[in-house]
Amino acid sequence: MQEESLKGAPFFRVEQVGPQKVLYLNTAHRFYRDVYAGPDSSPRLRSGLEVVLFAIGAGEIGAEDERQTFYETERGAWSARLNTALAQLAKIDTAPEERPVEDEEEVAEQIEA
Repeated sequence: MQEESLKGAPFFRVEQVGPQKVLYLNTAHRFYRDVYAGPDSSPRLRSGLEVVLFAIGAGEIGAEDERQTFYETERGAWSARLNTALAQLAKIDTAPEERPVEDEEEVAEQIEA
């Protein structure tokens, strides 16, 4: 996996370099900042994301003609949609406050309310 900073470019790309496929992640894209290297990221999450992107990229590399054009077009569209969706997600509090429950009666009161 390699990193590159390309403002306005798709969030990832995969390139065939000799016998090896190389995943490039765009550090200038919100996906990289908010998800891949974001505050809730972990080595396991990053590895899972890399596997998904490698799988998509391998399909793109092996594609020909119309299918290759589809991938090239869609990668840009996916990136734009992802950027917009992550911007909206950043406005939402996705981690509601948690408070300890005192006892079973309090739980029952919360359910009835």
